[in-house]
Amino acid sequence: MEPNRLRSDNACVSVRLMWTVANEPTAEELLQRISEGCEDSFAQLHDRFSQSLFGIAIGITRDHNEAKDVIQDTFVSIWKHAGHYNPLLGKASSWLIRITRNVAIDGIRKRKRQKLMAEKEAGNIMEVSESPAPGSALMASERAVAMAKVLRSLPRRQRIALQLAFYDGMTQTEIATKLGEPLGTVKSRIRRAINQARCMIGASLF
Repeated sequence: MEPNRLRSDNACVSVRLMWTVANEPTAEELLQRISEGCEDSFAQLHDRFSQSLFGIAIGITRDHNEAKDVIQDTFVSIWKHAGHYNPLLGKASSWLIRITRNVAIDGIRKRKRQKLMAEKEAGNIMEVSESPAPGSALMASERAVAMAKVLRSLPRRQRIALQLAFYDGMTQTEIATKLGEPLGTVKSRIRRAINQARCMIGASLF
């Protein structure tokens, strides 16, 4: 290729790249379009910010899987509440970071509450198991103690679903309604949790 032709082609590439960057929508514009239900803009925002927001999430949770859950919940919140963003109050990137931090911190607080509840339940069960009881009551106590251990080892979403079913006695339909998730998703999650629990403590407890 002739040198002059090569320089000309490089110049054309540079112009096209500059045109693309200049015409790429800002985060503020993407949020505006998302508030109007634009899925393409949501995908663009996700591609542009998911990695940086994941870094923030993992810095707070110190756990790769928990950080993935945080990012998923963060973008669900962005999709639902994009219309709440006010450009007069700050940059879109700052708004996205704030949502990520809030979701991560709320998740940590929720896990702490769940851990305390599980420990309290286990403590109550241990107190009951130390007193004389019929064989059926003893079996129920042993099952509850075993379940408390299993719950602490499960992923967060599986743990919540199984807690609602085991401790609160909710049906799968009720759990799906409470969590705002499809019934099929909840059924699969509970099934996976039960299978994992069976591997840990045996099928006789289910």
